[in-house]
Amino acid sequence: MKKKTKLIILSVVLILLAVLLIPFKVDILEDGGSKVYSAVLYKYVKWVGFQKSEQTGVYETETIKKSVYWFPENFKHIDELRRKAFSQTKQNDEKRSFTTPTEGALITAEIRGENIVVEPSPTITPTEWLKPAQLSREEILAMSTIEVAEYIRKAALCNDLVKLDVKTYDSAVWLEKILGQKRMVGIGKDFSVYENYGNGTTLVRSLLYSFPEIQPRKMPDGMYYTAFASENGERVFWFTSEENNLFALVGYPVLICPGQLKKHEDFSEITEGCTLDDVLRIDPVIQYYFDMFYRNGTPTEDSLWVSKTALRYNTVHYLSDGILEFGYGEINENGELVVTGIRYSPDYTLEDCRGRKIVYQINPMDLP
Repeated sequence: MKKKTKLIILSVVLILLAVLLIPFKVDILEDGGSKVYSAVLYKYVKWVGFQKSEQTGVYETETIKKSVYWFPENFKHIDELRRKAFSQTKQNDEKRSFTTPTEGALITAEIRGENIVVEPSPTITPTEWLKPAQLSREEILAMSTIEVAEYIRKAALCNDLVKLDVKTYDSAVWLEKILGQKRMVGIGKDFSVYENYGNGTTLVRSLLYSFPEIQPRKMPDGMYYTAFASENGERVFWFTSEENNLFALVGYPVLICPGQLKKHEDFSEITEGCTLDDVLRIDPVIQYYFDMFYRNGTPTEDSLWVSKTALRYNTVHYLSDGILEFGYGEINENGELVVTGIRYSPDYTLEDCRGRKIVYQINPMDLP
């Protein structure tokens, strides 16, 4: 009888331990793929961060830290746990200040540990706008996607009379990281396709981590963009929107060469059935697209679509009188990409693959 009682007690104890210690839920965070294992007595988190690949030089997502939070700390909000995991005491006490114009006013923002404190600043005029203090990668890692979005809103340049601070990058960074030679995404692809990908390919947080020196500009209709320049003067513009809460990049990257912009009428002879080579004869910017599209050999029929609603090969032309997009959904017998779709918008607005209106309007002061 005593033996039976001991077995019952042991069974109850084991069941209770299993209930308390075995994770009952696994969540994947929208920060690039951090995994959270939740049990009654603890929470185990495999934090994802961004590490520079030795092979490609590109920042890629990987597990960089593992943390265990015991009861009752395991019931705290995940953003609070993130800050504890990555923030140091020195960083929490650090005070960073910058002044930036918002809609109709100027503000002074301070990053004080966990909070962004915003106060009016009546003493600074828009023409004296100061660039925000650059965040460190450690600070960016400690921020949630919501906090990153809030930082972008506060740091964004809103004064139309002030030029965007556009950094110049060497050819390796320009080709591999910005144009996308060694990345899954790049020119010619709709970034919106990858918005919900767990690897964080197009997260604004990933962008800020890879390029903490960038400056965003706020435009009407809730659009934001930043720009990158090559040593030859070309510029690429990447966009995000309040419609997705500044969570990820949206729409196409826009590549613009220095010099006079083309007009819509310059492409009047381009119709469905024309080839990428035909477009190249009109707009020299297509040479970059050509190099990207054919970098791994001749495209095949199986590679034409990146998703059910988005072509893999597209060229986007920023014009003096609108924006023009060509989609290449066929390959002819010579291995040339063939135009199968044409979209033009005089107000610089095109729908992305998710049906959202993306406004590609760029401040003339930011053009190359």
